[in-house]
Amino acid sequence: MMNSVWVATGVILLAAILFYLWLLHQDGKEVSTPWCGLDFTPRAGFEITSLPGEPMVQTGRSRLVNGSIAEVEMHIVPDRTAWLRVAVDNGAGRSIGRRSPMDFKTSRTAQVAGVEVQVYHSHGGPEMMNWEKDGFLYSLYMDQTEMTMMGGLIDLFVRESAARLTA
Repeated sequence: MMNSVWVATGVILLAAILFYLWLLHQDGKEVSTPWCGLDFTPRAGFEITSLPGEPMVQTGRSRLVNGSIAEVEMHIVPDRTAWLRVAVDNGAGRSIGRRSPMDFKTSRTAQVAGVEVQVYHSHGGPEMMNWEKDGFLYSLYMDQTEMTMMGGLIDLFVRESAARLTA
């Protein structure tokens, strides 16, 4: 009797794990887990150690996307929201942005403190910035931007955002 309970529990647990892994590999679909704080060590093996310290940028909720991408909601005063994503750069050339670079009408490259930043923009619409720094990939996304708003944030986020491996 006791053995059958253990077997049944094992089968259910195995099914749940296989289902979770299947969800992670669905094309174009994200699986996100609400997260408390900026230490993603238990699942992703890193923590975000620094974010912009300006009063106009306030940290909101965080979550883990697809088991390896940290996403932090950033409130930009007075009434804008941006999402910063961070992931370990595994050298595979993956994109961690909320949208594909192909979704934007224009792109340009900017240099900030020796870091190359790809800026993607659609006039009057969303904007996204991607960069690599110290072994991590970063992506900052806003649904709606005002003229020069993201341009003013590039320097702040590239210089002040940092992460470190913990596992």
